Amino acid sequence: MKLTYLLKLAITFALVTILILLIIGRYVLEESLFTVNVICDINTFYLEIKTRTWMFLATYLGLLVLFIYVKKKLKR
Repeated sequence: MKLTYLLKLAITFALVTILILLIIGRYVLEESLFTVNVICDINTFYLEIKTRTWMFLATYLGLLVLFIYVKKKLKR
């Protein structure tokens, strides 16, 4: 029971994070959230993915603060 609850919570947390990052990347920033560079030669395949690390950190920090706030509100 507890494992199922934690799994549902983790999936919800991941989906909310992706949604927030997509909203930030789409409406707030003028640049894209992910930069994908693919180089394909005869004997070489090179894939490079760059992300904006500060957006991930800010999103997780915001969700952590929101989680702590809601947890304290529910205890009262």
